[in-house]
Amino acid sequence: MKHLDQRRFSVTLIGAILALCFNTADLAAQTPLLFVESYNKLLEMKKVAINVDYRIEGRISSKAPNRLTLQKCSQVFLPAQGETFGKPPAKHGVVEIFGRLQVVDRKRVIVVSSIRFHSDDAIRYELKKKALRRDNSEDWFNLAKWAGKRAEFYEDKVLRERTIEANRRGIELQRRTLPDVNATTLLALAKKAADLKLPDSIRLQFVHEAHRTTWEELQKTKRPDMKLLLDALKQQLPGVTERLPTPQPELEKTYRANPVSVYRQADEKARKKLHRIFYSDVLLASILQTAEADGDNGFAIADRVDETLPEQHELAERQREQEMKTRLSNIDRLTRQEMLDLADRFRRRKQPAKADEAVKKWLKATESQFRKEGPIGLLKAADEYIDLLEDRDKGVALLKEAYKLSPESERITERLTQLDYRLDDGEWVPIGDVKKRLETPIQKATREGRVIKGMTATQVRGVLGIATSVTRIATAGQVSELWIYGESNATRITVHLLRRTPRSPFTAVRVAQVSP
Repeated sequence: MKHLDQRRFSVTLIGAILALCFNTADLAAQTPLLFVESYNKLLEMKKVAINVDYRIEGRISSKAPNRLTLQKCSQVFLPAQGETFGKPPAKHGVVEIFGRLQVVDRKRVIVVSSIRFHSDDAIRYELKKKALRRDNSEDWFNLAKWAGKRAEFYEDKVLRERTIEANRRGIELQRRTLPDVNATTLLALAKKAADLKLPDSIRLQFVHEAHRTTWEELQKTKRPDMKLLLDALKQQLPGVTERLPTPQPELEKTYRANPVSVYRQADEKARKKLHRIFYSDVLLASILQTAEADGDNGFAIADRVDETLPEQHELAERQREQEMKTRLSNIDRLTRQEMLDLADRFRRRKQPAKADEAVKKWLKATESQFRKEGPIGLLKAADEYIDLLEDRDKGVALLKEAYKLSPESERITERLTQLDYRLDDGEWVPIGDVKKRLETPIQKATREGRVIKGMTATQVRGVLGIATSVTRIATAGQVSELWIYGESNATRITVHLLRRTPRSPFTAVRVAQVSP
């Protein structure tokens, strides 16, 4: 009978213990799990209560068989009476504690009913990563929240990196599964990347792609307004206004062929160059959009390009050349000053032949307009040829034509006179030709350096100088002199002069050129 009672007692005790264990497990499962940081806040706000159960997770700070503390937590944990804490699997492992807050020796302690030891957080992260759904972005974000909370609280660099990894995987997965890829959805991802404190390179990746999407849409329209995009690029992509130090033709070619992929793989330094290339493409398109089809405003376009995109100077020069070419082909539409400006531009570009061509074409085109004004128009045309081309022959020809139409015009007569022309027998001829026609044979011979019969001794000396030898012969009231010019063995000139009366001058009566 005694043995039977002992057996019944043992069974009852085991049942009570099992019931207590199951009851404790149920209570623990029903109690919210608090990360130690959350429990600390309850302590700070004095919102913990005696005889209330708490379930807390944290990293072990110190542990003895009868006492346990957590990192960055002032709460002390004691085992239940007659129990001790087991050995954790890791030196700095994580523990999950369930117990009741009680007063022991006038101190608030949590008497632990159950305890679970875990590996350290880095290992737990890897285990959680293996268990999540790889194609579900929210699972990655939740893993990042779990790791991020612990990384911040414990100032854990490893977990910080894991947080970035999980958030990066989550946001990249979200990008791949976007139902509608447009600037709005991509900028929303950029904002989310910033909110998640991901590296700025990830945020910029979405910002860049958003603006590339906008650019592609703008290019499909006839005359897009690019101001908003240009403003956004200046505000959101660093380096867009910084000129590239050297030409980057290969980088430009590669980037334009596949901008999103090239940008994703580029480092920070390369990305700044890509920002400039992107901005330059948009700005250049915006500027060229205002160009006239025939290039007539090429200089204005070129000036804007040189001012904002100096690395595109060659293109600016092509714009200037195109305007000059267009203006030269439409020279008849230019004013005089516009023509002169065009000619000056050609000269400054070392193209004097083009400058002359511009002037000649303009004069030829405007001559017909001047002719419509009659004699005065011809006078104007003549002055233009003389002033612009120094073409006196053409100018005089037009003035003569004008005179025939209006011989009474004092202005035409005055202008021809200023040009050293004289009216001779109804024709305007150079003043020199008039003098030649009116001069005597002696005047002509003197001008030509010859001695002829009838010249006085003074005139002979004026042409030939002092004679080499002079022979005088006097007969019957007349005096003859024989002037010889030239040494022996050379061609000599002999001038025979005669004075018929004492008061008359010596006059050449014969000129001979003889050889000794």
